[in-house]
Amino acid sequence: MAATAMAAGNGVMGEAREAAGIVAVAEDALPWSAAGEASQLNAKSVALKAAAVSVATLDRIELMAAKLEADIISAHQAQAELQAGAGAAAEAAVRAAQAAWVAAREAAESDRQAKISLRKVARYVEVTVVLLVMTMIIFVVVATSAH
Repeated sequence: MAATAMAAGNGVMGEAREAAGIVAVAEDALPWSAAGEASQLNAKSVALKAAAVSVATLDRIELMAAKLEADIISAHQAQAELQAGAGAAAEAAVRAAQAAWVAAREAAESDRQAKISLRKVARYVEVTVVLLVMTMIIFVVVATSAH
């Protein structure tokens, strides 16, 4: 029974194989197949769409790369300008510090000279007061002896 079923199954399978072979031979005999042509057109359409998307993506990438390159160049120029400005500012700060130190030394010297001058004026005032007192004493003595 199993052998009969197997033989029947082989018979059905054989017929299917024959039918498939006939269809395959018929498709090969035709110059083009509508299904194959539609499949090729569909594949070409998908490939063209994918290529267009790829080209557009590459264009955007190139555009962004060019923009990035311009931004990098601009940043380098700004950095160079800042460094030049920082160098000039540092030089100006050093010159200002040197000038401030010279001015401080001159101010200290002027302060010392002012103290010396103040001491001299104080001594002159003391001498003038002593001379004034002596002149008054002499005036009183002369005035009392003349009377």
